Amino acid sequence: MSFLSRSFLWGMLIWLAPFLRWQMGNEAKFKKNICIGTTLPAEAKEDEEVLSLIDKYKRSETLVCIVLLVTCIAGCVFCKDIKWMINSYCLWCDLCVILPYIPFARTCKKLREIKKERGWNKESAYSAIHVDMSAIPEQKWISPWIFLILTAVCFLPMLWSPEAWPLYCSFAASNLIAWLCYRFCFRTSADIVDDNMELTIALTKIRRYYWSKLWIITAVSMTLMSLASSLIAYSTNVFIIAFIVLTIVIIVEALKVEIKVRKLMTELTKDSGHGDYIDEDQYWLGGILYCNPNDNHSFVNLRSEMGTTVNIARPAGKFMAIFLVILLVLMPFTGNLVENIGSREITATIENEKVIVNYGKKPYQSVRLEEIESIKIIENLPNDLSRIAGTATDNLYKGSWKSEELNKNGLTLCLDPKVGPYIMLEKKSGNILLFGMRSPDETLEVYKMIEEIK
Repeated sequence: MSFLSRSFLWGMLIWLAPFLRWQMGNEAKFKKNICIGTTLPAEAKEDEEVLSLIDKYKRSETLVCIVLLVTCIAGCVFCKDIKWMINSYCLWCDLCVILPYIPFARTCKKLREIKKERGWNKESAYSAIHVDMSAIPEQKWISPWIFLILTAVCFLPMLWSPEAWPLYCSFAASNLIAWLCYRFCFRTSADIVDDNMELTIALTKIRRYYWSKLWIITAVSMTLMSLASSLIAYSTNVFIIAFIVLTIVIIVEALKVEIKVRKLMTELTKDSGHGDYIDEDQYWLGGILYCNPNDNHSFVNLRSEMGTTVNIARPAGKFMAIFLVILLVLMPFTGNLVENIGSREITATIENEKVIVNYGKKPYQSVRLEEIESIKIIENLPNDLSRIAGTATDNLYKGSWKSEELNKNGLTLCLDPKVGPYIMLEKKSGNILLFGMRSPDETLEVYKMIEEIK
């Protein structure tokens, strides 16, 4: 991969390092009486040992941020092969998930030890405080037809640019997921801190409002991305710019929502922690994992931030947790999978008056001999070749592409960009099939065979 391509890909991720530093640093602020995954009383805010641990925790998170930044830059500079580029890219994502929580879990453990020594435990408070959920005002939610309309609009570009249909389908599926997440926010439990009912109502309404706002913005953005995807058939550069702009919009809006919710939680609960208050630390392992067999919910709100997590004491929670662990373990090997997919054998045969191009063991494209307008050999790929939908690796170009040099209609590829020459079959419809084996001799042999029959 070129340095420019690597810089673009790593540049899309590098912002995560400072964001995670802010996010994890924000966990050191008291929100809903919780600091670094530990429920503490108001007097803990002045305890010297607690404050010393918090300062040490912040320094550790700063070090994690520096490590992530350095490894990100190193990956951009040294991982040039696409296999190792993808592997290092996914490994870095794993590090973003794991590294920040190491000092978090360690500090959480020490804070809970201090909490026990000081006699700050409030185990009985959880069962003693009850909130009348019916007292929380109902919030209106928009009709599901809005999401369905946005989903339908995602398929609209198929009328004038059907080549990129996989992208349209992915964005439409994202809209349906956004609707499910939007509806889920009205089914989550209340944000209870203590017996202050007004505070519970305020926190619950804040979470639901901003959570629903985020998914509405996501659905609209996915629809705009689908419309922008149709531009790839006309201008790849315009498509890339539109995609980047819309991605930035989603990220910025998500960050704004997260920052706003955390700020409001901090402000609204700054005076709590003096009397009875909710303390469910025993259900949060390391301050991170929720495990409560008495809670029949498989998904629960995060304690002091936006979003949800799973209850690993429930079957669905266990499944999700195991799936996530497997995913994290396998992610650094994604490059090997891509290399395997991109290195499969390419063959061509003539059967039943058809030219059949096979990728691996499966037929990929077929053209009837009577549909062929012309056949010729080209030594090099056109300079303006760009992908619309399909695969592009070091050893494989496959799918729908475009090239003004060759034609303005459909162009389908199945070839190794490093191994020429290539066979160009032009159909009477104007569409072109461009393919080549992984051996020049095999390609020339197939060309002669087709030419003789044709």
